Amino acid sequence: MSAIYDTIKNFFTGKKEVLYKVNGKKFLLVIAVILVCFIALIARFYFVQIHLHDEYVSKGQTYLLRTNTEGMQRGIIVDRNDQILAVSVPVGDVVIDLHDFKEDSVLDKHEDILRDIASVLQIEFDELLNRINNHRGRILYVKKRVNASIVNYIKSLGLRSVYIQPSLRRYYPTAEVNAHLIGRVNMEGDGVEGIERQYNDFLLSIPKKSHYLKDLKTMLLNI
Repeated sequence: MSAIYDTIKNFFTGKKEVLYKVNGKKFLLVIAVILVCFIALIARFYFVQIHLHDEYVSKGQTYLLRTNTEGMQRGIIVDRNDQILAVSVPVGDVVIDLHDFKEDSVLDKHEDILRDIASVLQIEFDELLNRINNHRGRILYVKKRVNASIVNYIKSLGLRSVYIQPSLRRYYPTAEVNAHLIGRVNMEGDGVEGIERQYNDFLLSIPKKSHYLKDLKTMLLNI
């Protein structure tokens, strides 16, 4: 290191004969390496900022940009007198997030509330516990398509691990008379018989999508 220092010092003080006789090759090598590194750094900076700009912006947005899909109701079927023959009624699916459920120690701190939920859903408490303990995934659907009163009750409990996922149920006011004509839909809401099947594409609706940004604390930034 001292040799390089002396070489640089001699170079700036005008003693070039020492530079070339003693450490000229080493000095030029160091300067060449530094120059090559500097050029490589500038080239990399240019490549990332210009050629990879869109790619890195896209990657950043994947962590912040979210898409919310809002399902639209299936079309209503009426007769020539505008009497409703088939209509989709808003209901809800009771869902438990098992990760939050265990993290909040719901079974230890809110067992009484959990028992009330089982009672309202007409499920044995031991059966509910068995499903919670043996379920392998994170999301457990406790009961699907419950009515509005149960939906409102579950929401009033204020448990973040037990929530309602909006859903729809097809209702046929005159099913006893014309069920063979109107037909029915499956669990996915697609027509499988009768008019429901024949005009399935016409009765289906296009889901509404909205985009929004969230920060690292999941706070809403923009819609």
